[in-house]
Amino acid sequence: MQTLVSPKLPILIVGAGPSGLMLALILAKFGEKVRIIDKDVSINPYSRAIGVQIRTLEIFKSLGLVQNLRKHALPLSSIKIYNEFGLRFSIRSFYEFSIFHNPWIVDQSDTQKVLEEGLKKLGIEVERGVTLTDFTQEENKVIASLLNSKGKAETFHASYLVGADGAHSFVRKKLNHKFTGTSYEDAFILADACFEQEINSNSASLFLKHKKFLAVLPLAKKNHYRLISVRKNDKNKEGPEPTKQEFQDLIKELTTLPAISSIQWMARFFVRCLSVENYQKKRVFLIGDAAHIHSPAGGQGMNTGLQDAFNLGFKLAMVSSRLAKEKVLSTYHDERKPVGDFLIQNTDKLFSFIVKNTFFLRIARTLILLFLSIFKIVPSKLMSILSQTNIRYEKGLVCSSSKHNSISCLSIGKRIYCWQLKNKQNALVDIHSLVLGLYFSCFIIFPFGSNLDKIKECKDYARNLFKKFNNTVRLFFVYLDANKQINENDEYIFDNPHKDLKDQISYVLIRPDQHIFCCDHFVNIEHAKSCLQSFLLQR
Repeated sequence: MQTLVSPKLPILIVGAGPSGLMLALILAKFGEKVRIIDKDVSINPYSRAIGVQIRTLEIFKSLGLVQNLRKHALPLSSIKIYNEFGLRFSIRSFYEFSIFHNPWIVDQSDTQKVLEEGLKKLGIEVERGVTLTDFTQEENKVIASLLNSKGKAETFHASYLVGADGAHSFVRKKLNHKFTGTSYEDAFILADACFEQEINSNSASLFLKHKKFLAVLPLAKKNHYRLISVRKNDKNKEGPEPTKQEFQDLIKELTTLPAISSIQWMARFFVRCLSVENYQKKRVFLIGDAAHIHSPAGGQGMNTGLQDAFNLGFKLAMVSSRLAKEKVLSTYHDERKPVGDFLIQNTDKLFSFIVKNTFFLRIARTLILLFLSIFKIVPSKLMSILSQTNIRYEKGLVCSSSKHNSISCLSIGKRIYCWQLKNKQNALVDIHSLVLGLYFSCFIIFPFGSNLDKIKECKDYARNLFKKFNNTVRLFFVYLDANKQINENDEYIFDNPHKDLKDQISYVLIRPDQHIFCCDHFVNIEHAKSCLQSFLLQR
């Protein structure tokens, strides 16, 4: 008798901010049924998130969206810090281990538009004006109650539900997952302003004078700037809204910038650094601000949410498509919760260092800036954190044994560098684009002097080793010898190989989100198979 397989239910995403749109885009790209709703009827044109970090740019490039994003972007050329003694420090080179060296300034509304346009090309429309009012979980599905802007109620069955519905997330509250963390006592004020004369600068400037703080950040629109400051001793939840004159007084006292001509919008808010206890409960997940809230320092909040989506997307798709075991889904919390907490703690420290004005902190800040200005030290570790390129997953969907990590330029759990490879048409292909799919990518790297018999032996061995994984492990053969003749679609030439790859045949197994699952010399490749067997389904 023929067994009937129930049709797959869609995945329901609640919230069409950047993280929700990214997740919907990833799932749609992998062929999953997706429904994305948002209670608001339109995108809010006024947003606090404006920084797109280097790691996020790499993701946009691999998705084919970076050129569209560039139309709305202003590459940030430097960060300048001033105190009572003038310009004390300037950071010009942000990060060298990527094809992108600087973050971009992009209004969050424009980032959302680029993602939504990409989603539309995949046949998915955001349903605006639709509110999630309740949900319950069963063994194999989630039952959601929805209400549209016209008052029509609907019961919707989903395979999984993802809360991307922001800091006041209904999904999080329904799960009874509480936020924990800290809040700054003093209120912050924010404005988008124009000056009477254009500054003509792509630099972000921080002014730390007279126990006061002002950040002036360029925006992508001509002669538009984001102004951020703190009101000392303004601690009440309800308080006076900022005024143009208040910002004008700060500009005059702390800077030599021209007067403000107009202000598009202003806001008063309190900075919170909060994290939810668990990013998952059975078939329901939390991403972005629904799971963690960051201080504005370093522009981490939106970028962290986008990476949440990138991490969860391929896992949901592989499990939904019956390519991976359900245990893969629990690795989302295992991997992203430590990242969210680490960034909250470190951006909180950085933000406190910038804005707090105790006597000892002001002295320490002056001495540190003096040290940096004298010795011209660029804090590369700080830049790798802020760029989000240095994230490493130490547990979760990674190789279970660190002893098989013997290639010094690669680390299990870290993102793979965006290496450039040449295909058989001699065209450059970046490795990030190659690995983006419902499969793990295994690159076999042949050093100089590898003979043809050895190459054939390794190819045959690797193909036989992974053949039972339902095409969820794809093989790529990469040669360091630029003169090697290649004829197959799975063969590539390394455009600029790392020196540590040149001694013997190696392999690196990469996840769809561009993080390294396992790497070692080829003689130990059996270990990669045994680790994959615990996560992926086989024939």
